[in-house]
Amino acid sequence: SDVLIYSNLQSKQPKNSTEVKEKLLFIPALIRNVQRPCEISRTIQFGWCLQCSNRHQFFVPRFLHGLLLHLAYQYVLPKTADNPHNRQCTIWTNGILWSDNDGVQTLVEIVDNSQCVLLLMSCEQGFEHNMIKLRKEVIKIILSRQKDTCPRLELQEFIIDPSQLDYPIDKPSSLTLYDIENIALSVLRNTPFVLSYNVHDKRGKLSDLLPYEYNSGRVLSIFTGRDPQELSSGLVSGIGRLTEATSDGDDDTVSLIKTPVQSTTLPGNTSHTKSSSPYDILKRHTSELLGVISAPDKLAKDLSSVDLISDQVKD
Repeated sequence: SDVLIYSNLQSKQPKNSTEVKEKLLFIPALIRNVQRPCEISRTIQFGWCLQCSNRHQFFVPRFLHGLLLHLAYQYVLPKTADNPHNRQCTIWTNGILWSDNDGVQTLVEIVDNSQCVLLLMSCEQGFEHNMIKLRKEVIKIILSRQKDTCPRLELQEFIIDPSQLDYPIDKPSSLTLYDIENIALSVLRNTPFVLSYNVHDKRGKLSDLLPYEYNSGRVLSIFTGRDPQELSSGLVSGIGRLTEATSDGDDDTVSLIKTPVQSTTLPGNTSHTKSSSPYDILKRHTSELLGVISAPDKLAKDLSSVDLISDQVKD
């Protein structure tokens, strides 16, 4: 399709400057009513998406234009050597679809009201390694373009459940998704399953989500060279706030938070310790907070007595 062109832009320089800088800007043009594909000929084997977590944010057109043209010029073969701008791909207003000589078919599209970048891939049997290699490169390009053009977006990366990869996909958030942070945590802990991000009580097997490379560990293609320790740092810090799980005898219930021991002074200056349930602690602190809110003039007095109370508890 001869719909890809480029133009050169020269920035203005002072008259006394001999340096001339050239800036290239790639834009899609002359789409000529190219329609979005109604279906994909091959069975989709892999789905990844980059989703805006803030519903008031979206990917800017500059990101879309630069991404589509960058992928077209880097990965799509030209039809003829004398016209390098005429590429063997299908490109429409918000997406691109191409096949290569390595047996891989790739689709990249902006969906969900410009709030999600969708990557779908398939390959011929026996060429799975080529698909793994290409998806690492494409994901890396998408993330790089995003940082260059719209770095302030709040984003999350997901793997789409392989059983739900039926094109077209207009709203990936309505499908079963697996957060890349959770996948990184499973890799670090060497666990076979990953919990779904948006479907309760749903879990996927890592070998099904990333076939042919789930044993790769820290070098999974979706990590694009990033350290899984850093990717999962948010989840690890959250889990670290919970104390070690404990159970009582044959009781089936498990306490995730150890019950703190509260020191209480009984009448007659007799020191006695008693156990408070998490519910009682929450109820007490809630009552204290409501008391401060309803009587702000007592706040200074209450704060001044903190040191005295602390000393009594230590004694």
